[in-house]
Amino acid sequence: MELNAVLILGAIASGYMAWTIGANDVANAMGTSVGSRSLTIRQALIIAAVANLMGAVLVGGHVTKTIQSGLIAEGVTLEPMELACGMLASLFAAAIWVTVATYLKLPVSTTHAIVGGVVGVLILIGGFETVRWSKVTEVAASWVISPTLAGLLAYAVFSLVRARIIQRPDPVRATRAWGPFIIASVFAVLALVILYKGLGDLNLDLDAGAAAILAAVMAALAGLMGWVLIRREPALRVDARTLQRAMRDRDRAQVARGLAVAYSGLEQAAAASETGLREDIEEISTRISELRGAVEPVVDTRRHEPKYFLVEKVFASIQVISATCVAFSQGANDVANAIGPFASIREQLTGTDDSLPLWVLLMGGALIATGIATWGWRVIQTVGTEITQLTPTRGFSAEFACAATVLLASRLGLPISTTHCLVGAVLGIGLARGVQSLNWRVARSIVVSWIVTLPVAGVLAIALTVLFRSIWVTG
Repeated sequence: MELNAVLILGAIASGYMAWTIGANDVANAMGTSVGSRSLTIRQALIIAAVANLMGAVLVGGHVTKTIQSGLIAEGVTLEPMELACGMLASLFAAAIWVTVATYLKLPVSTTHAIVGGVVGVLILIGGFETVRWSKVTEVAASWVISPTLAGLLAYAVFSLVRARIIQRPDPVRATRAWGPFIIASVFAVLALVILYKGLGDLNLDLDAGAAAILAAVMAALAGLMGWVLIRREPALRVDARTLQRAMRDRDRAQVARGLAVAYSGLEQAAAASETGLREDIEEISTRISELRGAVEPVVDTRRHEPKYFLVEKVFASIQVISATCVAFSQGANDVANAIGPFASIREQLTGTDDSLPLWVLLMGGALIATGIATWGWRVIQTVGTEITQLTPTRGFSAEFACAATVLLASRLGLPISTTHCLVGAVLGIGLARGVQSLNWRVARSIVVSWIVTLPVAGVLAIALTVLFRSIWVTG
C-alpha cells in the first residue's frame, strides 16, 4: 500500500513538473520570436507545444535516468525507500519553485531546480559527503559560462548582420548576397545540436565526422533553397497606411529642415545679443537641437523602411525555423527533468530498471505542451519584450547564438543551461545596441532568480522529505 501511494504521488509530481517545464522553458525557444513579432503568442504556443511533444515522445527517453545518478558520490549506498521519498520531494520542490518563478514571469532553469532539490535531499539523508560536489560546481559555473558565451556570440552575430546587411546602402541586395550563407549556417548548427543533444535514444552511433557531413549536406540544401526563395523578391505594395506614413515622413522632414533653419538663425542672433538675452536664446537653441536629434533619425529610418521591412521578413522566416528546431530539441531533453526522478522512484521501489513505456513519455510531453498552452505566455513576455526591444534580425541573432553556444559547450564538455544561454544572448543583443537599450531592473531580477534556484529548491525538498519520511519511513 505504501509503495503504491509513493508511486502514485510520484506520477502526480512528475506530471506537475512537466507542466511547469512547459510553462517556463517555452521562452527558450519562442520568446525572441514573439518579441520580434515573427510569431504571435498563439502561433508560438501552438508550434512550441507540437515540437516539444514530438521531441519528448520520439527521442526523450535517453535522458530519463541521468539526473540523480550524477549527483550521488561514488560508493554511496542509500536506503531505497528514503531515496524514493527524497526524489518525490525533489520533484514537488522543483515544481513549486518553477511555478512561483513563472508567476513572477522569471525564466529559470528547471534542471537547476531539480538539481537543487536532489542535493538538499542527499545532504539530509546521508550528509555532505553523499553529494558529488564537482557536479554542483559545474551547475554553479553555468550561471556565468552560459550567459557569457551566448551574450558574446550574440553580440558578434548581430554586429555582423548590422554591418553587412542593415547598414548597407542597399539592404535588399545585401540580404540576397548573405541570406543563403546565413540560412546554411543556421541549418548546420541546428542539425548538429539535434544530432548531439536530441537524438541520443535512436542509437544512430554517429561520430563527429559523420554528424558533420550530414549537417553539411543539410546546410547546403537549405542554403540552395534559401537562395531560390530570396531571389523571388516580392513586390513592395503601397497601401493606404504606407501612403499615410509617407505623408507623415514628409511632414517630419519639413519640420527637421525648419528646425535647422531656426537653429542657425538663433545662433547668429545669440552672437549679436547682450548677455541676458543671449542666455535665453542659447537655452532655446539647446531645446531645438535636442528636438532635431529626435526627429532626424526617425526621418532617416522611415525613408528606408520598405527595404528594412523586406530584410526583416526574410529573417523572420529563418527565426521561425530555428525556434521550431530548438523547441524540438528542448522537448527531447527537458522531459528528463520531469520523468527522471520518477524513474528513480520506480526503480528504488520496484527494483525495475527497464526503460519507461512510451505512454509515460507521451504523458510527459502532453503535460509539457499543456503548460506551454496555459501559462507559457508569462515568461515569453519577459524574454521577448521586457529585456530589450527585438526585431527579427535581433531575435535571429539571439536564437542562433543560443543554439551555437549549446553546441559548442556540449562538444567541449562545459556546463550549460539553455535558459541562461538565451537570456545571455538577448542581453548581448541589447549591449550591441547600447547599454541604455537594456532594462537592467528586469535583468537583475532574472539573475537573482538564477542564484536562488538551487538553495530554494533544496530547502523545500528537505522540508518535504522530512514530511514524507515521517509518513512512510519512520511513521
